[in-house]
Amino acid sequence: MINKRFKGIILGTISLFVLTSIVTLYFSSIKNGTIFLGADKEFHLARIDTLSKLLVSGRLYTGVNPYMLNHFGYANSLFYPDFLLYIPAIFHSVGLSLAKSYVLFLWLLNFLTLISSFYAYFYIKRNYKGALIFAFFYTFSMYRFIDLILRMAVGEAQSFIFLPWVLVGIWEILEGNQKKWHILAISMTLMLISNTNATITTAIMLVFIIAFNIIKLIKEKIKFISLIKAALLAMGLSAFYLLPLLEQFLNQKFYVNSHPTLDVAPTMVPLKLLIEESFHNHAHAIGIGTVLIVCWLIVLVRINKLSYFEKTLFITASVILIASSTIIPGFVYDDTLLHVIQFTYRLYEPITLMLAFCSAAILERISNRIILGLILCIPVIITIKMTREYQPEGHMSYLQVNQTNWEKDPKSIGGFAEFLPKDADRFKNFYIKKREIKYDKSNNFTVNNVKFKDGETAFDFDGTNKTELRLPITYYKGYQAKLTSGNGEVGTPFLNNQGLVSIRLKGKGSVSVQYRATFLQILGTIVSIVVSVSTIINMYIGNRCRKNEESLNESN
Repeated sequence: MINKRFKGIILGTISLFVLTSIVTLYFSSIKNGTIFLGADKEFHLARIDTLSKLLVSGRLYTGVNPYMLNHFGYANSLFYPDFLLYIPAIFHSVGLSLAKSYVLFLWLLNFLTLISSFYAYFYIKRNYKGALIFAFFYTFSMYRFIDLILRMAVGEAQSFIFLPWVLVGIWEILEGNQKKWHILAISMTLMLISNTNATITTAIMLVFIIAFNIIKLIKEKIKFISLIKAALLAMGLSAFYLLPLLEQFLNQKFYVNSHPTLDVAPTMVPLKLLIEESFHNHAHAIGIGTVLIVCWLIVLVRINKLSYFEKTLFITASVILIASSTIIPGFVYDDTLLHVIQFTYRLYEPITLMLAFCSAAILERISNRIILGLILCIPVIITIKMTREYQPEGHMSYLQVNQTNWEKDPKSIGGFAEFLPKDADRFKNFYIKKREIKYDKSNNFTVNNVKFKDGETAFDFDGTNKTELRLPITYYKGYQAKLTSGNGEVGTPFLNNQGLVSIRLKGKGSVSVQYRATFLQILGTIVSIVVSVSTIINMYIGNRCRKNEESLNESN
């Protein structure tokens, strides 16, 4: 009887999550076969579309996406991990339209965030009602939906799935079983390969939590050691991403180095305006939403009901919320490493997590089912109201989305084009009607039979003088040239003063230029695989030993 009731609760919960994940997207992404496309639409739709093309061509990963930037190539996968974007890319590659693949992906992000946050809270608190409240307050928070729909910040929206498990990880080290420190390492790795900015704001959250628990860490050295282990494991698991990233930055300078995007200070808002905007809950608001602002007041009044760990979360959320406003001088961000977050509203993600958790810890004590149902309905209703406010001119029909050649749009590499080579002119060099190889034709040198296909540039050459050829390819470390026939001299591809690939040739033959994995890319992948396999084996052995100990204790 109990087992049947338990199964019924699980099925009901999953059904509720499926339904609310659809309902909250209806007006922005489903109604009338139209979808509201936010600020980063060109970037993310181009990524999904071109990833799909790579999959169809039989390639899972290339480092440099050859279809981006009007087929000049852009190193999306090196700087912006694709990770979950492979899901809509797979949908699209097997025949689903781009628009429907993206909408299905949005639904999946909603559903997975609900599942993840629900289980994370239940893992810590073992309270079903609290887990439901946390899942709804967190998933249907104002900031997350502005991220998902208005900003179309897909990477940051992905990170919301894994952020609750960072909380579980640090809780295990500080309050639970410090032997489970691997949870923090794995969740931080998943955060990193979802969105680097979200990882930075999460690290800021962890710094505060650790600071509030520093005495405990000093007294109980095993907890401190567990924290160090988690950091080292996270680096090992992330080596496949971190080593290639470091290699590219050491090899050349990019727009992000030479073309400062913007100062953080002008994007900061007064605390009063932040609170007012939160209460408005309109589609273009800046804030954390009415639900979490009201809950902040409730938690403040009932703070004595929280555990020490929960109190540190509430205080950390409050401090970071204040720090995101103009109360803090702008130079704190602009003149420090914090400049990389670009906008202080990105701090709302960890704030949302902590306030939603503390709110659920207080409200989980409610026993009246009607009141509980109303509490769960509030964030859903507010989210639906917000999505109805998006203006018609921001919508595109599914047909328009499918017919648009997203990778040819200048914004397909992001608004700031951070990872273009510093000397590249993103508008002059790349958006030309015909790609061609440029060289000094008076140098007794000829190029024939030029072919551009799926990231490979192949051609025949003939010339007695060594000549520099400028190829219509964006330069990143890793391009290789191979002589496929003839006996000519082929130099190593290098970066020219336009941010493109150049190569010096002499003699007669055929050459193929293509991006290949570098030594550090291969090394990073090997390190991550070895560390991952070792971690799985250690976890399996640890679980077996723990079960054997429990069985032995029971028999005694």
